[in-house]
Amino acid sequence: MADKMKWFAIRFFFQFRTHGKGRGRDAHFIPGISLVEDRLTVVRARTRALAEKKGHAAAQRYAKDTSWRNAYGQRVKAKLLPFIDSYGLDEQPKDGSEIFSSTEVVSSRESPKRIVRRKIGAVSGASTANMFMASFISDRLTKGFF
Repeated sequence: MADKMKWFAIRFFFQFRTHGKGRGRDAHFIPGISLVEDRLTVVRARTRALAEKKGHAAAQRYAKDTSWRNAYGQRVKAKLLPFIDSYGLDEQPKDGSEIFSSTEVVSSRESPKRIVRRKIGAVSGASTANMFMASFISDRLTKGFF
């Protein structure tokens, strides 16, 4: 009997928020911000519905198990946002395989720069790194251990 399992890319969004007042605040401490992760994983399943169910279970575990302390001693926690998208792969994943595709109808007058900015949002930089970076990584970077 032939293997009926198919490959699917499953897409979820997670929001990372800080909890607690924070200590040792400096110029890089920015209250009231959060970080959003756009995460794609690859799963095998017989149907799209089963792939989404499997992906959702993994996403829930990831959100539950992903937590750390930032450079300010705040707890950073992940929350799974209410969104799921899936894409059936045409082939077994290998080097160069397309694992996700999404389309959107836009005005032909919208500039490429505006489209990209809207699609990816504000990109975080060095000034926000300490808010979401694990404290041990921040400490090593500050001390030059990497």
